[in-house]
Amino acid sequence: MADPTAWEENDRLRVVASEATARAAQGAGARRLVQESISFVYADGGDGWLDEDAPVAGGGPTTSALTAERNAREFFGGDTVVLRFGLFLGADSDSARAALEAARGGVSMAAGPPGAYRPTIGLDDAAAAVAAALRAPAGTYNVVDTDPPTNAEIDAAWLPLSVSRGSGPGRSRTGRWHVRSV
Repeated sequence: MADPTAWEENDRLRVVASEATARAAQGAGARRLVQESISFVYADGGDGWLDEDAPVAGGGPTTSALTAERNAREFFGGDTVVLRFGLFLGADSDSARAALEAARGGVSMAAGPPGAYRPTIGLDDAAAAVAAALRAPAGTYNVVDTDPPTNAEIDAAWLPLSVSRGSGPGRSRTGRWHVRSV
């Protein structure tokens, strides 16, 4: 995101609401707390598979997610399950609709180089993970597809969905596709 203030509300909600939720759950006598997080918190692992024990890298939008995870563990005394979700994909996903609109303008929503892996998860699978978290042992779980695509693969998948016949948004007069990172 080009506007550094765009994440301020998200960050405030993650930090303040996670502590308030954990304290309220503790006060109500709940035995389990499920905390939402994101799978984009990991340090670059190159081509290696990143599991829940991989090093994290705070900074930017990941800082508030890591703070929310810490708040859930520190302010709640029962079993805490942290679900680190990948990028939501599905017809009802705001992130998918935003990526399609960006592609129509010839812009990639990808953070990082084209060969970087982008952890994704379908909406139905994400919902199933939340239900499973009610019975899973306490801990942190990545909720992502088992075969993550690269940024280039996702951008290529958006291409036919975003371009109408002939020259249009995202196409030059020569018909060549231009993708630029934001």
